[in-house]
Amino acid sequence: MLSCHGSPSINQFIESFLLMVQRLLETNDPQMEKLATDLFVRFSGIEEDSPSYHRQYDFFISKFSSMCHANRGDYVRSQRFNGLRGLRGVIWKSASDDLQANIWEKQHMNKIIPSILFNFQDENDEVDVQRFDHTTEMLFHPEQQNGSIAEAEPRNLALQCLRELFQKCSFGSLKSVLEPVFRHFDLHNKWDPPPTFAIRTFKAIIYSIQSQNSYFVIQDLINQLEQVQNGEFNVRVGMATVLANIVSIAGTNIGPLFLAIFNSLLKLLRSSVEFQQTKQCVDLEKENLFQSTLIYALSDFASALPDYQKVEIMMFTAGSISNDESTVNRKMEQLCEPFLKKEVLKMFRDKNQRQLSEQQNGFDTVSMGSSSVDWSPSDTEPHSRRNTVFSGQKNLNVEQLRILANTPLNVAEEERRDQA
Repeated sequence: MLSCHGSPSINQFIESFLLMVQRLLETNDPQMEKLATDLFVRFSGIEEDSPSYHRQYDFFISKFSSMCHANRGDYVRSQRFNGLRGLRGVIWKSASDDLQANIWEKQHMNKIIPSILFNFQDENDEVDVQRFDHTTEMLFHPEQQNGSIAEAEPRNLALQCLRELFQKCSFGSLKSVLEPVFRHFDLHNKWDPPPTFAIRTFKAIIYSIQSQNSYFVIQDLINQLEQVQNGEFNVRVGMATVLANIVSIAGTNIGPLFLAIFNSLLKLLRSSVEFQQTKQCVDLEKENLFQSTLIYALSDFASALPDYQKVEIMMFTAGSISNDESTVNRKMEQLCEPFLKKEVLKMFRDKNQRQLSEQQNGFDTVSMGSSSVDWSPSDTEPHSRRNTVFSGQKNLNVEQLRILANTPLNVAEEERRDQA
């Protein structure tokens, strides 16, 4: 096939070849399955000059997925590994060519995604949260693993398959790929704290997809969190923890939709505060934990934004809290005030560091022995037009931010400052 891939009769030969591979897989013999997998993987690496519109991979997806769930016999690890190799071959063969069989359909994703996640999960995920193993290293250096993937564990190959699947996934297919992920976590209680496996999975997804699509994953996770009932504390805390761990990664790539994401998080926080005031809330400590996790996500998200967007975030947060003395608003103000102060102080600290750096750079360019330099102090204090909304107001609270947000702009004063 490698030598005659350009022949017009190659499709007829391929059909016979795939039928032979199918017969080998139907034997259910581990040795024959390995041979069939090797043949299919070799076939998936061949580029065809003309696509075959009628070719389907339904049988191979079903068979390789079932091999990924093998749990009997002496060749369990080998069968799972070969099943993942087969699914990887299907992804190679069909995901990159729109004219080939569409593997992004729901019935295919419902088999491929659970099979990959089943092998990606680790029994020690809930035991040792801080464990840094070979799999975690592959999240950040996948290019270093391609040469040794044959000797890797099924877990590492599953991570490679997951990354390649999301790398080839377009924006229109993200929904169909993410739905089986959420369903798998729901069915197998992977949201329960500490959600180590869920965090690793979503980090792999965020690092794999195109950066401009990161906001879709964040928003989809928020939508799933909004659908969870208030009584399911473990699921809500687990989802919020995952959100807090990945929102800063995607924060710089969200773009103009950052206010929509932030607004969704604030709505979740307010909903939790309102639920806490009702008699239906039976565990105040868990609800406080959920609120603290959301605040951590808000703070982490805001920290990843540039200064001008931080100003908008703080104004938006202050404006979203009504100016009345209700219990909910007081609790919201109590929760948001620390992280708002933290961001204001961080902005001032960064600004001072930039000014010191600029002064140091300017000082280094001047000769110390030059007699033409006037070292006398300036009569007027230098002014900066950067972040004038917060100039001289380091001890801000939510009430002061609300006043600043509602204060109309004084055009004459702004012109006077510009001319000064």
